[in-house]
Amino acid sequence: MKKTMIQGSVTTIFTAAIAAATVLAFGSVSTPAYAGDTTVSASGAGGCSAGGECTVIVQVKAGDGLHVNTDYNHKVTTNDASGITFLGKSSANLFSKNDGDFSTQGDKIGMVKIRFKPAAKGKVTIGGTYKYATCKEGNGGGCTPGSGGFSATVDVK
Repeated sequence: MKKTMIQGSVTTIFTAAIAAATVLAFGSVSTPAYAGDTTVSASGAGGCSAGGECTVIVQVKAGDGLHVNTDYNHKVTTNDASGITFLGKSSANLFSKNDGDFSTQGDKIGMVKIRFKPAAKGKVTIGGTYKYATCKEGNGGGCTPGSGGFSATVDVK
C-alpha cells in the first residue's frame, strides 16, 4: 500500500513537471486551444467624411461548438495611423466592453465599435488587435481568451 501511494505521488509530480515544461517550451498561446474556426474581421460602417466621426466595426465570430464569452472585457487596441485621431474613451487607441464599445449578435458574434476622425480625404487603413474570449458549449465547457489582428480600408470622402 505504501508503494502505491509513493507511485501516485511520483506520477502526480511527473505530470506537473511535464505541464510546466510544455508552457516553458511553447510560451503563451494567443488563440484558444479549441478555437475551431473562430475568426476576427473588420469593416467600415456607414459613410465617412474628412473631419467627421467615422466608424469601423471589428468582430469575432466563434467557431463550431463555441460561443462568445460576454463576461470577458473584449477590447480592441488600434495601431497609430497617419492623419487619424482615434476617439477611445479611457485611452485614444483603446475600445472595450468596459467603455461601452462592445455588443453582440446572438451568442456567436461579438463586435467592438471603433470611432475615429480622419483629417483628409482618401483611403485609410485602420488596423490593430482584438482581444476576446470564447467558451466551449455544453456542460463542462471552459473559456479561453484569444486575440486576432485585423485591418479595414475606409474610403474617406
